[in-house]
Amino acid sequence: MKLKCGSDSQLVRWFMERNYLGVTGKYFELKNIDVSQEGNYTCRVSDVNGGHTETFVVHVGLPPTFLTEQGNTRVDWTGSETDMLDCRVEAHPAVDVVWTYNGKVLSDKKTTRLAVSGNWGQYTCNVSNVHGAVQRSFDVISSQCLIPRQFNDDGIMPLILTPYYTWPVLDGTKDYLRVPSGQSYTFICPNDEEKANKFKKIATRNEIKAICDKQDIFLVDGIPTRVTDLQCVHKIKPIVVEKNVQCLTKDSRLMRVSFYVHGFLETYEVCFDTSKNIPLYTRVAMSKSNLGAGITGNWYKYPGIGDDKARKPYTCATPTSSCCYSKTQLVNARDVSDGPAQDATFIDPVNAVPYWRPCDSVKSPWEEIENMVRSRLQVYPQFVAWSGTHALQDKNGATVPRYLWKVLRFNEASSIAIVYVNGASPSAADVLCKNICADDNVPWIHTHNKHVYCCNVDDFLQAFGLQETTIGESTTTTGKTR
Repeated sequence: MKLKCGSDSQLVRWFMERNYLGVTGKYFELKNIDVSQEGNYTCRVSDVNGGHTETFVVHVGLPPTFLTEQGNTRVDWTGSETDMLDCRVEAHPAVDVVWTYNGKVLSDKKTTRLAVSGNWGQYTCNVSNVHGAVQRSFDVISSQCLIPRQFNDDGIMPLILTPYYTWPVLDGTKDYLRVPSGQSYTFICPNDEEKANKFKKIATRNEIKAICDKQDIFLVDGIPTRVTDLQCVHKIKPIVVEKNVQCLTKDSRLMRVSFYVHGFLETYEVCFDTSKNIPLYTRVAMSKSNLGAGITGNWYKYPGIGDDKARKPYTCATPTSSCCYSKTQLVNARDVSDGPAQDATFIDPVNAVPYWRPCDSVKSPWEEIENMVRSRLQVYPQFVAWSGTHALQDKNGATVPRYLWKVLRFNEASSIAIVYVNGASPSAADVLCKNICADDNVPWIHTHNKHVYCCNVDDFLQAFGLQETTIGESTTTTGKTR
């Protein structure tokens, strides 16, 4: 491209965006032109009669070309929210993007990268500008089965168990559990004392064996069935079984929060103080299945447990208030399997404790502890966690623990105790065992909060008077297995 300005008898100097290019003469030539040469070119002309300027606006256009090569048009989606269909391009000027799904235009999708979000089928992007257009198609499948962690439209999720009626250990993402193709699972809508339960769309049964086919399809008696069609008619209620065993204090009782499925299927265990109306500790087996977003449930009472007249210790006006005591779970809903088991963590007061929200923190250190503990599931697919209260104090007629704690047993060689000072103004006197949070062998504990410290489990048990319990020991759902 040649730009022409002035004549041979005149002095002509060339500028780009007011920067002198070191070029004189009536012609300025742009060679091997690309986008970097786009802009305003000005010639300044002068002779014996004076001078003038003239500006040329140079636009460099590029038709869209894809930034990535497309191999197989088939995309095996894993359920991850970070998996994207990629239609990014190099182009100039800006492009228009049109996505279609199974031939229907997605009018609200205008970007060159698109999340799948649980819809299988054919996606096509058409990316264009005034200089040209490119198109790319994707056939989105899932060779595994993806079970949504929460059913939509208030659907009642069944218990999803192994063929041996135990909680499964499955890989997953924030929104989905992944089941390998060909694997069989048991879906159950258990009865309770008040009413018989069953599946909404298989009205004659409350238990089925389902084999993963693909995507959201399971084979039930050989018939392809969407997993979201396997909803229960009635909400599944847990059972709290009191063992009538003293577990820590004279007024404490050991309880198992379970579902009755050919016997008691334990969700978590609680040592509950009936006189103080508060759990002393809980035990739960955590697994990599429990890496979802969790739920915001509604607290409810279980008949015959807890004193309704006991003064409530909670002083926060909202869940995000500070300088106050809020309500939380010892066994977090994210620590157990999705669906009915998560609802079972909202039994008040069986699993409810007050926790201090410091005045200078947006997020409570106790919440940070829970997130750090859950991150260990990326290293240890299964481990046992005990959570508890200690040093119960009377605050305006309500019971508040001075400490909340967790003991984690990852395997025979690895365990740790984490303590949260559950109140304002923690002091050195609150550190009851040697703090090892900063040790090299626990780099995953990222906290320098004055409310938090860590201990060797044996030191912790001695300092907190828990040596005679099974806390921190190798256990199964049927008891101690030292």
